[in-house]
Formats: sequence, C-alpha cells, structure tokens
Amino acid sequence: MSGRQQQLLELLYYSVHSILFHRSVYTREEFDLASKYGETQYILADPQVRRFIDTFLAQVDAWIETGDITHMVMIIIAKDDGRTLERWTFDITNHENSLSITGPGGASTTTSATNGPSNDIAVPNVLRQLTAAISVLPDLPSPAIFNLQAYVASEDRNLPGSLPEQWEESTDTYPFGEDVEIQQSMLRGVKTQGREINLLLTSLDD
Repeated sequence: MSGRQQQLLELLYYSVHSILFHRSVYTREEFDLASKYGETQYILADPQVRRFIDTFLAQVDAWIETGDITHMVMIIIAKDDGRTLERWTFDITNHENSLSITGPGGASTTTSATNGPSNDIAVPNVLRQLTAAISVLPDLPSPAIFNLQAYVASEDRNLPGSLPEQWEESTDTYPFGEDVEIQQSMLRGVKTQGREINLLLTSLDD
C-alpha cells in the first residue's frame, strides 16, 4: 500500500471512531486516547467492535486499490426502533495525479502530486472540520447503534476479492422515513494521487 493510500485509509479509520465518539453512540469512558497528527484521537476500546471496523476497512482498502469501491457509508441507527438518524457518506473516486483539498461547491486548490503539500496536513484538517460539523448538530434523539456499508462499482459481477467472514451483500440502504425532514452538508474532502474522498452528511432536520 502506498503512503498516500494509507493516509486515505487512516482518514476513514479516524473518521469512523470520531463520529462514534462525538455523536455519543458509545460513552466517553468506552474510548481510548491516541495521539495522531499532533492531536488527540478517540478510539473505541471494545475489542469486538474494533475488530469489526478493522476488518471492514481492510476490505475497503482492497477495493480502493482495485478501484472498485464507489463509496462507503456509516449509518447511525436508533437502537429502539431501527430508524435511520444519520448517514455519513464517503464518496471514493479515482482521480488524475494531483494533490488538493476539495471544498463544497467543487472549489479546490490543486498542486502537483510530487511537490504539493502533504496529506499529513490535509487529513487532520478534514478531521477537524468533521468535529466542527458535529458540534452544531443536535443530540441524537435516542440511544443509537451503527453500521458500515461499502458500495462497489458494478453489480453485475462478483464482488472483487474475497469477503471476510460474516459479510453479506445487502439491499438495505437505510432510508430515512417518508415524513422526515433531512438536511445535507458537504464537508471538505481529500484528493491524493489517483484517489479522492469527499464526505456528505445527511441528518435529521430538527
């Protein structure tokens, strides 16, 4: 795995744990502290859940490498009745050899992949933006659980690679209720050599 792809995978990894922490899906006491990018990151301590996240992202990494994945979705779900409360969509696309930070509306600052600023700068900027976006959201209306889904580019062929144990294809997209008002927010993304990740938050509009 290239260093740039590793950084994109780290962005997904720390984003998932950060969302779980800042949206209080688990209590603060259930997280370990880790230092990364010169800042404190919160990592869920539960070994079973961490194993689930690690296994999931290992497969996502394989699909990023082959270019088959189109997006990864983290869904926050009401524990009592299964309602979808939030969808965090990480769009993953192939891109030409460039390095930039992409903002809402397609605005971007692009440089050469070899001489541009390091993603060591871009990734923590995205994580800080994610935390800032969460800070203005209302509290979740009920205790919640989460799920992760990965979407591949083609549905008319077998999934690339071998799926980890207990994985299955799913047609459940976790839609919001018909009478529910929602809002969407596009967060700044990261573009690196050959890959780009943009983040879309869809949440209840209370």
